[in-house]
Amino acid sequence: MVYNNLVVRAGLGPDMPGKDTTGHSCLEINAGLDGVPASQSIVKVYHNTFYGCGQAGLPESGVLSMSTANFTLELRNNIIVSTEPYSINGPPPAGTSQHNLWFGRGAAPSFEPGALTADPGVIDARSNFRLAPGSPARGAGDVATAAMCPLDLDGAPRAGAGAVDLGAYQSTP
Repeated sequence: MVYNNLVVRAGLGPDMPGKDTTGHSCLEINAGLDGVPASQSIVKVYHNTFYGCGQAGLPESGVLSMSTANFTLELRNNIIVSTEPYSINGPPPAGTSQHNLWFGRGAAPSFEPGALTADPGVIDARSNFRLAPGSPARGAGDVATAAMCPLDLDGAPRAGAGAVDLGAYQSTP
């Protein structure tokens, strides 16, 4: 389970000499590790803020990179802001993608019908990724998913605030 992370400007380079140059994403998913077949793996990605990742212009640059296939991906209550592709190395596998906010690359990916596509309205995109008043991500989260992540990145309760916010931080009422 990947939850309550703030990932900002990851994968921008430069590449390390002599190292693999394909790691230009916010999150690379390698399912099927530890002896569990990929087909039996469920990767849960909840309440994360992914902001400005990937090195511009590289074909292997994007937000989500799937190194394996045939696993189940649950992508919920995240904020994804990028001018690079939303997913690379093929479309995400079967699963659910809901209550996410996508911004910067155009329309939300086809694997999430009904997704929010708007500027998330963070306080300061250079240094403070908490949600500003009036942000469309405030109160847009799935309450059931929040029960699995009862605290935000700061340790504040999600359920105690009433409505559940998207991303790594829960706003105070």
